Amino acid sequence: MTDSEALAELERLLTASGEHEVLEFKTATEAEIAHLRTRKLIEGRKPNVYFSLIVAQKIQRKAEYTKNKGFDKQYYLDLVRNALTQHGHMERTEIDDLLLSKLPDHLDRKQKKVKVSNLLTQLRKRGVIRNHGSDSKSRWMLCAADGTSAQPSGTKRAIKKR
Repeated sequence: MTDSEALAELERLLTASGEHEVLEFKTATEAEIAHLRTRKLIEGRKPNVYFSLIVAQKIQRKAEYTKNKGFDKQYYLDLVRNALTQHGHMERTEIDDLLLSKLPDHLDRKQKKVKVSNLLTQLRKRGVIRNHGSDSKSRWMLCAADGTSAQPSGTKRAIKKR
């Protein structure tokens, strides 16, 4: 199916449903969703369905598409790693401030926080970061190549006397 045929199909479905400009996918039946998906007119999972790239480009909703689609996982992992490189350490609330606004719009706040937790877990399991705090007051830092915590620049480690 060509781009113009796909757009014409979507327009026909929108016109038939009596909706203009906005398609309310939450009220669409499973069959309608499946039909639109096979025609590559929509992406995502119900109820978080959004226009496909082809449709978004044709109807001038490019920014909306990117907000819904989000970025690949590596983008978010790199953001955390770069921020920790710059700042030495960050608390969980600071990491949330960094990432939550960049995650896809179709996720609610709870889902976004779970996504951030999963990203931090992935970095921790890879040995990239380590938490030097508690669950309620986490302090994330980069790990050195040998698996120990990297000392943030500009800080001095206290030496305990025995």
